[in-house]
Amino acid sequence: MEAHVGHIYFKNGDSFEDIDWTLDWNETKKGWEFKTHSFHPFLPEYADEWVEFRDVYQDKDQTIKYKAVASHVAGRLVMPEDIGLKESSVNCVIYDDAFGEGIDYILYFTRSTLKKVVRIREGSKRSEDMSFDFEVVFPQGKAVKRGKDKDNIAYELDVYNSKDFDTDKQTMIGDDPGDGKEWNTYLRGFKCWDGEKSEKITVRYLKQQGKTVLRKIVPKSFLDASVGDVFTDTTTSYYAGAGDGYILGYYNTSTPSQSAWDSIHDSANPNSGNTLNVTSYTATNDDVGLRLAYKSMSNGVQIGRADFPIDTSGIDDAATISAAEFDLYASFTHQSGSDTIEIGLVQTSQASTSSITSDDFDQCGSVNSPTEGASRLSFTTGLSAAYRGFTLNSTGLGWISKTGYTKIGVRTGRDMSDTLPTTGEECRFNTYFSESTGSSSDPYLSVTYTTGSSSAVKTYNGLAKASVKTVNGLAIASVKTKNGLA
Repeated sequence: MEAHVGHIYFKNGDSFEDIDWTLDWNETKKGWEFKTHSFHPFLPEYADEWVEFRDVYQDKDQTIKYKAVASHVAGRLVMPEDIGLKESSVNCVIYDDAFGEGIDYILYFTRSTLKKVVRIREGSKRSEDMSFDFEVVFPQGKAVKRGKDKDNIAYELDVYNSKDFDTDKQTMIGDDPGDGKEWNTYLRGFKCWDGEKSEKITVRYLKQQGKTVLRKIVPKSFLDASVGDVFTDTTTSYYAGAGDGYILGYYNTSTPSQSAWDSIHDSANPNSGNTLNVTSYTATNDDVGLRLAYKSMSNGVQIGRADFPIDTSGIDDAATISAAEFDLYASFTHQSGSDTIEIGLVQTSQASTSSITSDDFDQCGSVNSPTEGASRLSFTTGLSAAYRGFTLNSTGLGWISKTGYTKIGVRTGRDMSDTLPTTGEECRFNTYFSESTGSSSDPYLSVTYTTGSSSAVKTYNGLAKASVKTVNGLAIASVKTKNGLA
């Protein structure tokens, strides 16, 4: 069984089909769309027209609409690399200067989301709070709730009155009948970011002249300290999401020290205190990952840890697991001041399987000398982009759950051994996470097992929940066929 962290198929009637994000022009509605996914987006011809997110996952059919308070600027269909965007690998739409000179509006996709992003180019940043308004229409009659997830609801939003959002929470729209399916559409937490860091931001929910407006505020303090272009997003998803990602803790000082290292390494949450900073989110591109740094410059002490919760409940309860391998696609490696980059596999105790927060920093195995579920992997700078696999040992095999999620994580060798790097030393291992578009670089767990008297095992590309049943003692995977081959 090959269990992926994120969805790689969508259900079309009674069959699974490949996801395709290719945008096609709709001449009648005047905009771009696709319908080969669990959500159907519509991106309008002009920036000040309605964007639609139609959620059809697991028999839902509800639509959220957004309209930017922007200029009447025509969009153009581009590839992300054409506009310097790293988070997506599929076509997207950009409305140049939609919010003023040097401030663009970009609509693009990750694995399961539509992202509506404002990009403030380097020369157009101002030394003041900058705000951007989006009119929003929620599905009529549906509840709008706020919380960490559908099992941790903080409150139901009073949609008739203005308020500031606590961006530690996400917005959930829908009515759950309790049938075990996913009945919410999600607005992920709001943030802004630049080339080096990410920060949660205040979002105001406003009722103005009968309209509902989301106002995103990028604070002056972030803009003043930012490097390069600044982005802020509203992210809409058809399901709660996979909780893989990484947490990067770094000490904001130009004088690295043992105490700075200890403050990050031993922290329960490196987002506490005035001198500690953290980047914490479900990563959507390959420009992130495990990082270890000790340099004589700003943010000189850095420690990154990555979590990968994988639904393995499809394995038969009576199955005997004989082998497993966890594979990561290494997109970039770098080391300086040491011979190799070393990474290890650990068991995590991440609180949620659908989101990652800075509170999970100390839940990535024991803080010091964690038990390892495989031999460490070693790399050097300039390694070619390819899959690299951990072969699980007997301890790691014992971590695989037959009834729920297998929770594993990856850390650098010096982090696990709590060994202070030398001055100038830096190690980076960047990988793709589940929200990166396409499935050719997915993190996944391949499990070999037997059930009953059969030793026949099939490997397949499944959903995040690997649906496996047994027939006459054989493990049967629900897959589609092409030319008679599974």
